[in-house]
Amino acid sequence: MVELPWGLRPRDGGPRVVNVIRSEGRTFPTHRCLDPASEFRHTSFTFSLANGDWFYFAGIWRPAAEDWPKAYAILTIECGYRAVPRLADGGAHRESAIGVAGRTSARR
Repeated sequence: MVELPWGLRPRDGGPRVVNVIRSEGRTFPTHRCLDPASEFRHTSFTFSLANGDWFYFAGIWRPAAEDWPKAYAILTIECGYRAVPRLADGGAHRESAIGVAGRTSARR
């Protein structure tokens, strides 16, 4: 296992670090990884496995660049119908949610 910083340099050179990448319709033949987590916190919610165990996000990593370290981002998928009711923030996050295998426990 390798510990890397979370967040890729934006390809457009913008100031915001890229932490999540939408994966719909895309393939990632190289630089794939699994990112272990015990919980995930977002602006308006937190989720974890109901039994408290670890789970994994699908991710991609990029090698170090001249001015950026080797780093990773997690991949997102289209929001599943079971997650939609939990995202009560006016729909801002309904189009894309983190895909997690297993039973989750969401908290606000």
